[in-house]
Amino acid sequence: EQIVRQEIEHLPAHLRSILEHDLAGGSPRDYAEAHGVDMGTVRTRRYRATRELERRLRDRLQPPNSPANSELAPTPST
Repeated sequence: EQIVRQEIEHLPAHLRSILEHDLAGGSPRDYAEAHGVDMGTVRTRRYRATRELERRLRDRLQPPNSPANSELAPTPST
């Protein structure tokens, strides 16, 4: 849990705020109203925040040359 919180702290503010709101048990509608955004923006921010957090955790927890990382790396086009 500490690693997850550390990585959340490194996210850009607009992505960090949606994850912190979710972790505190807030609803998407409450977030939208508090930040003056529509529900589509809330969904987009949540999606982008979770994807970026997943990427950061994967990079942090897996060695750089592990098979899991090489499978995710783009293959060069010929």
